[in-house]
Amino acid sequence: MNDWDTLKLLVIFSLLAAVNLLVLSLILLFKKNNSPSNKVLGLLVFIPSLVLVMNPLLYLQYFSKYLVFIFLGLSSTFLFGPLLLLYVYLVQGNTYWFKKKELLHFLPVFLVTFYGVYLNFQSREAILENYLQIVSGEDVVTNFIYLAQLIHFAIYITWSIRKVNGMRTKNYLSVAEKNNYKWLRFFVFRLLYLNVLMLLVYIVQISFFPSYMMYSDLLATPLASSCFYPIMVYKSFSANATSSEDVFDSKENKFKWPLSPKSAQVKKEDCKENAEDLHALSVQIQQHIKESKAYLTPNYAISDLAKQLHQSQRMVSDSINQVFGKNFSDLIHDYRIETSKKLLLEKSSNLTIDAIAELSGFKSRATFYRVFKDKTNLTPAQYVKKYKSVS
Repeated sequence: MNDWDTLKLLVIFSLLAAVNLLVLSLILLFKKNNSPSNKVLGLLVFIPSLVLVMNPLLYLQYFSKYLVFIFLGLSSTFLFGPLLLLYVYLVQGNTYWFKKKELLHFLPVFLVTFYGVYLNFQSREAILENYLQIVSGEDVVTNFIYLAQLIHFAIYITWSIRKVNGMRTKNYLSVAEKNNYKWLRFFVFRLLYLNVLMLLVYIVQISFFPSYMMYSDLLATPLASSCFYPIMVYKSFSANATSSEDVFDSKENKFKWPLSPKSAQVKKEDCKENAEDLHALSVQIQQHIKESKAYLTPNYAISDLAKQLHQSQRMVSDSINQVFGKNFSDLIHDYRIETSKKLLLEKSSNLTIDAIAELSGFKSRATFYRVFKDKTNLTPAQYVKKYKSVS
């Protein structure tokens, strides 16, 4: 078998591995009633599938005239770190809202892509020369990008591990959060081990067998990826690595666990423990709100309460919904209305309604009137007239 036949076999193997990961990523991205965390996991799987397509095309000289595609492949790997961090964030039960400053996470993607576009505007001779240098491993910029990829991944995997380990510092962890902590720790460390192993393979390859570099790109990488990612996806589903919203059905007022005959009894005990966890958290919520009087802040949100209690926003929401039988807004309004009642009876002669609304934590007079009437069936003036005369 000559070198060309060997290359064709390696290319076929790499493309088959790429198709395997691509199908897996599409399932994760477009599965019906899927969670945001699984969609992000789908993007994480898509990135190595893209790399497994780009590598064989590079060796088959498809990019000899279009260097921009090489750098699009290189830039895509810089998406992996931010997506990994986002996946950890979502599995921990947090709600994500994009902020402009977070565009900095994608700065390497823009820079590498821009450089590829810049090279493509050079003369044909310069493009071909750059291509040959890239393939032979002699291009300084490309080698620097490879190094930057390693540093970039090291930063984000360390960041992700610290974020996962930070879950242990919480005073309270629900069953779902304990389950997600175990899964995230398993996932990020296995991902770290895989990349360290691949790095060692490349170092040995470059140091002792530089002429066989294609075996690392077209054999070792596809083999490792096609084994690792499907197993991790399977583990993610079997570990129930989802947000608390996926675990609890507020409409049916019961926990949704994937029961099997062998695990039904275990899951019932988990549900009971989870209900106890929610009740314990409700006590902390009530105590914190009363002591801090945070409800007097007009813009007080459930995300603020979750941060103050070192809990996930979903767990705080579930606790309020299931134990108090209301949502966060209703709970805070209850405290504000009780404060406003006291102010109306004691200081209505000295304070305007607007002032009382503001001191009670309401953003506006209109909101105060609407909530007060809804809670008491009286307007503030009617409440004063009815109860001040009695007192």
